[in-house]
Amino acid sequence: MPNGLTSGFYPLLTKEGMLVYEGPAFNANHRSQLYWLDEAKGKTGDVALPVVNNSEEINPEGIQGISVFGVGSTAIGLLGYTGAIMISFKDDVKRLYPVNYPALWEMEDGFRLHETFSDTIYQVKETELEPYRVFNLGDRRLAPADRGKKEGYEDKLSITYVLETNRLIYFQCAKNLYGDCTFYNGVYHKSTGEVSMNEVEDAFTDDLTGFLPFTPLTHTGKGEFAGMLTIEQIQEWQEEHPDATLEGALAPLKDLDFDANPVVVIVEP
Repeated sequence: MPNGLTSGFYPLLTKEGMLVYEGPAFNANHRSQLYWLDEAKGKTGDVALPVVNNSEEINPEGIQGISVFGVGSTAIGLLGYTGAIMISFKDDVKRLYPVNYPALWEMEDGFRLHETFSDTIYQVKETELEPYRVFNLGDRRLAPADRGKKEGYEDKLSITYVLETNRLIYFQCAKNLYGDCTFYNGVYHKSTGEVSMNEVEDAFTDDLTGFLPFTPLTHTGKGEFAGMLTIEQIQEWQEEHPDATLEGALAPLKDLDFDANPVVVIVEP
């Protein structure tokens, strides 16, 4: 189980047992871990991970400041969906620790792993990883050794979030992550190799009902994407679109009140 200093702990329950990913932590020389876990026996096997998300020893005297991003923060894209911590150092280097990043998922042909900032999606074998898809960023790639630097790296890209269905791979990438950052949504079409991208602020347009744009937060094994909209977002959209008719699939929104729970949006394949 996590040691209390791990910034991310993501379990995936499978027919073969529980597959657990532990992300980088704040303690010295902590390496990300991927392992199989049995409730009665504990760890039953480790999966070898590439050196992507290691944490070096942090000297408290070198810390300039610490920023805590609460759950649902939009300042760092979907990395802030479950919260994150950014540590700024006096040498102008920053380190970002997302909390509970959804690193693991299951497809018909096996299990996948994507570590935050990695440009590779891996297929999980019993004790090793095999590259499945690689985001070819060319000279725009932010190398692991340069992570956290700002000066001279303003045009570099980092892959920060990945979801997959049987047809698509949805991803977010960040330009100038540790400076004046811009986030992009991307969709990779597996059958054609086509990639479509836009800035995160534009979200995804609902071309079926004309309703409020949204950003997917998770996916299902059936090939669905899902996101959430708050009541405040919906009411603001309705005020800006007074002529919009809430009919058909949108009819349930007519009965919403200010105290209602957030609305789940599901995109079927």
